[in-house]
Amino acid sequence: MERQGGPGTPDELQKHLETIERMLAGSPPRSQSVLLKQAGDLCASLGERRRALAWYGRAVNLHLELGEAPRASALCHTILSIQPEAVRARCTLAWLALAGGRTIEARRLVDEYAAAARGAGQNAMAAQQLAWMFDAAADALLRRDIVRAVRSLGDDTRAAALSSAPPPAEPLDHEELWSRVLHGTLAPPPPPSG
Repeated sequence: MERQGGPGTPDELQKHLETIERMLAGSPPRSQSVLLKQAGDLCASLGERRRALAWYGRAVNLHLELGEAPRASALCHTILSIQPEAVRARCTLAWLALAGGRTIEARRLVDEYAAAARGAGQNAMAAQQLAWMFDAAADALLRRDIVRAVRSLGDDTRAAALSSAPPPAEPLDHEELWSRVLHGTLAPPPPPSG
């Protein structure tokens, strides 16, 4: 039996998700983002964490592609409420803080991202992401903290190279910075080594 407003069983959930998937095909991007979040919410309400995270992740990507940083950020926080150790959400939040000029927040989020990546064994990927953030950052303290985070991931060679890099002559313009945010947050992860 279906609960008020949503599916009550795994089969009902699957039917709802299939309906949402069909609706996505003909919907404009902003409607798609609502549908993706709705699908994530349905999965989360039934304790289907993994499935919820996949739907929320797709919604985050769409918000990023649309340039909707606050909505992407809000969904990343939703993801972290379900899975506090989520590495990608922490990476995205760090990028968004950097792009938004929220340096103190970005410094904290860089540390949280590095810690989550270490916990998940994603050191190499995180070191690459942090190097990209370093290249996009103009603030000296943020750049210093990024170097420290890279070092905490065990990549002393990259940390040394970043430490010796000269500061940027001028901050990136908004378009170039957002381009780097998209590259960092939407780039597929590198293939597993070995």
